[in-house]
Amino acid sequence: MRASELTFPLALLLAACSATGNEARDAAPPTDGAPADGAPADVAPRADGAPPPFTPPAGPLFPWAGEATDSACDNGVDDDGNGYADCKDFGCSRNLAVTVCGSQAVYESSPAACANGVDDDRDGLVDCADPDCLKNPYHDICPKAGHEQDCEGASDTDGDGHAGCDDLDCLLTTDLCPTTRHRVLFDQTLDETSGLGPNSDWVVDGVMPLPSPSNPSAPDDWAGALSGFAFALVDGGQFLVETLPSYDGRLSYGDAANPRDLSHYGVLVLVEPSRAITAAESAAIVDFVRAGGGLLMVANHLGADRDGNGVASPQAFNQLFDQTGQTGQTGQTGGDPFGFRFDELDYDTPHPITHRGDTTHPVLSGPAGTVTQIGFFQGCTAHMTGTNPSATGLLMTDDAPDDTSHLVALAAEVGAGRVVALTDSAILSDGTDSHGVRNLSHDAFDSATQQNRTLLMNAMGWLGR
Repeated sequence: MRASELTFPLALLLAACSATGNEARDAAPPTDGAPADGAPADVAPRADGAPPPFTPPAGPLFPWAGEATDSACDNGVDDDGNGYADCKDFGCSRNLAVTVCGSQAVYESSPAACANGVDDDRDGLVDCADPDCLKNPYHDICPKAGHEQDCEGASDTDGDGHAGCDDLDCLLTTDLCPTTRHRVLFDQTLDETSGLGPNSDWVVDGVMPLPSPSNPSAPDDWAGALSGFAFALVDGGQFLVETLPSYDGRLSYGDAANPRDLSHYGVLVLVEPSRAITAAESAAIVDFVRAGGGLLMVANHLGADRDGNGVASPQAFNQLFDQTGQTGQTGQTGGDPFGFRFDELDYDTPHPITHRGDTTHPVLSGPAGTVTQIGFFQGCTAHMTGTNPSATGLLMTDDAPDDTSHLVALAAEVGAGRVVALTDSAILSDGTDSHGVRNLSHDAFDSATQQNRTLLMNAMGWLGR
């Protein structure tokens, strides 16, 4: 059971999200075009071992939104034509980078709100005790500590109790520390959070790209609905986690100019994207998988268009398929690269999912244990298209006629890579969010009666190999 209140020691905070990107490589280099787990550094450590100076991100938090900056949120115009102007627009009112909304802001996040001694968003957390202030990358009202700067010596320059290669910062930012851990990238560039509490806050931590602290001792050291899942990955000693930030990240594969190109990661996690995926992003994702990467893609029900842009996750994923074609080649359209599609509907069931397909598959029977039932709250379903013989139905609804339709979990091998798809995102939630909201009745990841954690940990082990 988690503590009743979030606490974040200031000495453990990560500085502005200008993290180094020279990630550690796995012990054995990939073959047959599989992605390497290494990348060139994009920010050099300071010679004096001190944290780099605070620098706010240059890009907007929601680059896909038509109203998401102070100027656009204070001009009296409905800039994006969605029927909401200025601070009545979701892109303004829930935006940690916007300071002009005052009492209309959903979160306690502006410099003024973070220093007034008031619980502005009424979540029980005041000023720097609120992650909206504490982990806000756009100002330093709450002091930010830095990454570990001395990966060669014994100095603990970021004050987190870990020095040198004992600090996970060093595994992520330098080649000095060999590791067999697989690097996992959680995407935030596809608008994976609507900010409506633990139900849809698909965030590892408010500090990006590396979560803070780098060596967590408990899930609540990080703030986000995915913090429990990400902590379990790191705590098990098999993975390192990183986030592709919305404000300066981009999905690419084989682009040497991108320090967080997918070629530097073992597994990509996409949880409920809620904006249209571009053709270039679709090609990068499919090329990454076909070259040997692992992909966890998690959808939700069709009605979960929480930002009102006309795109819900089943549509976004199907658009990815439509833009890449059966072989996954850039420019080829109208196909099916993975062998399945999401059904664009709302499916609800009052009881756990127990109807299993291939019970011997490592995702259902693996190192984390055996899956006999998982939760399902409201999501969609999926079906096989017949274009990929390796696609396997793992879990399906009670009325599924076989293991090719009415699917809620499936796995597929695609080229040299692997894919696991789920159709309800709620089982990933740990009942907290990145803004300080806690609703532990929604902690499905840690359910004592369902094997949601087991399913996800087996899936990541199979994807990361």
